[in-house]
Amino acid sequence: MSTSTSAKFLHYTLKLRSPAIVSALAGDPNSSITQPFIPGGTIRGALAARLLANDTAGVNPLFRALILSGEARFLHAYPQIGGARALPTPLSWRSQKHNLNAAHDLVVYGAEITAQDDVADVQEKWPPAALRSVGAPFVAASASSGKRAVMTPRAGARMHQQRDRVKGRPWLDKKNAHQEVPHGAIFAYEYLEPEQTFCGVIQVSGKAIKHIDHIKSLLSQPLLIGRSRRAGYGGDAIIEFRADTSCEYSANVSGSLRESITSGDHFRLMLVSAYVGRHPATGQLDPMALDEELAALLPVDIERRCWAFETVGSFNRKWRLEVPQAPAVKAGAVLVLEAREDITLERLRKVECAGLGERRVEGFGRALFLVHSEHSRADNVIGLTRDSLGRQRPPATTITKPSNSAPQLRFLEERIVLTAARTAIEQLGARIATRPEKAPASSLLNRIRTIFRQVHNNETATVALEKLAVWCSSEDEDKNKALRADARQKLDGCVIDKDTTLINWLKSLSDKTEDDGTANKKSGEAATKRKEATANHKKGWDQLVKATSRASSLTGLAQRHHLTDKDVAQTILQQHSALLRVHLIDTVLATMDRRNRGGAQ
Repeated sequence: MSTSTSAKFLHYTLKLRSPAIVSALAGDPNSSITQPFIPGGTIRGALAARLLANDTAGVNPLFRALILSGEARFLHAYPQIGGARALPTPLSWRSQKHNLNAAHDLVVYGAEITAQDDVADVQEKWPPAALRSVGAPFVAASASSGKRAVMTPRAGARMHQQRDRVKGRPWLDKKNAHQEVPHGAIFAYEYLEPEQTFCGVIQVSGKAIKHIDHIKSLLSQPLLIGRSRRAGYGGDAIIEFRADTSCEYSANVSGSLRESITSGDHFRLMLVSAYVGRHPATGQLDPMALDEELAALLPVDIERRCWAFETVGSFNRKWRLEVPQAPAVKAGAVLVLEAREDITLERLRKVECAGLGERRVEGFGRALFLVHSEHSRADNVIGLTRDSLGRQRPPATTITKPSNSAPQLRFLEERIVLTAARTAIEQLGARIATRPEKAPASSLLNRIRTIFRQVHNNETATVALEKLAVWCSSEDEDKNKALRADARQKLDGCVIDKDTTLINWLKSLSDKTEDDGTANKKSGEAATKRKEATANHKKGWDQLVKATSRASSLTGLAQRHHLTDKDVAQTILQQHSALLRVHLIDTVLATMDRRNRGGAQ
């Protein structure tokens, strides 16, 4: 893909060493969606910042030649696939629904389907398989082993909370019924993950060619790109320049046009970047101006199109202003052209080098001419491979159930299940505490609650329940450790549910059913001890369910909140039954205390 133009293309690789946010025009007001590539305007702004730092701005000829003159164009940096700069995935490609490794090029199918067509005719005019989007924004420029590699750059997301410095939380200041002033907010940021490599190009022509070495020296130092650097997204990047060429893409691009076009021949134009155009008559931004601009540059007719539209925009950090947004034809759009007369290859190369539309300095309007063939529509299948660096979702048949042995997954599931159990217990405890009319005095309730001060896991909860069982026993059983007779009478006079008194309810929950596990380490009969411990855990859980009148909010916890398996979640609940029983008792006693003091029930 050689060209006779005098422009030079400086190829470079950009490697991210920290997360970077290159904002796209999408998402909620308090969120930021990142572009899957590094826009040319970002590199242009970084070079302008270096020139400003060196006091070469304003009327300085160097700043004008590299930033303002338009002789230096900063093309987008796309992901590196197979050691080369990727291409946007053609919008005409559609993957088969049940085979993501095959795609059809819809721009080949140009015939109109009529009511007179039978099944065989329809299959000739349109792919017979069910189709879906390729699902990857970039494709390798050249084929490998007859297949094209597609990929999506890795991206992550984080949540951030802006809080009021005094109150320590976000809140709304309701000055009046029609105005609310927020203090703090929740932000969601999507970012490009580090350790990814992108390939970019800087097109230099005219007087700017003599400043190539200066451009390389300014950009060879580490750069900070993107936004939200104070939030931990430094965008630290390293640029390494490669060989300088006379074209944007090398000659090994699959399907590249390598000979002149004769009158009546068909060929394709694919947009390598978004196109921003302006209507020649009205002067308004109009992406449909692409048709008229092509007709003015080349003697061609547009036979068919496969395109989409988007809105492009950016932010100027120096001016602290948004760059005006513009409607554009999306990158990857494909147009099938028919030549009205002979067109030389050199003429096509000049169009590729010059670009189309506006904002070419920022990398917009790049085009590539490709061959077009329709000789075998029935066999028009493109083989695809998913690049390992991408974040492609595997087919449904390859998704496997996660193993419960993973410690991170076990910890996460335990946290989810226990949090749901505590919430349900707090609601049940509040209901139980509002039933009795003769609640014990707050001093007695708080005295019992002192047993639970040292509870922080299931083992300490077991010890606390054993002590509570001794306190609730009769004075004849343990005269020195049991509660005094008058205290037990007050507990016995409080009826929880029908004929169940508070002291009997506490006894049912505090019966010794579990082993703290210390004996298992000392005993040689480990298997027998584990079986006994499992049985005790289950018995403790049954006591908890019985004490809450078998509330469905407890019995259905494992079904509603399991992460991997219902049985695993049920095991987690049983293994923490002592801790959950303590939580229920403490909730009931605390609610009774608030009720005695006239608080909310």
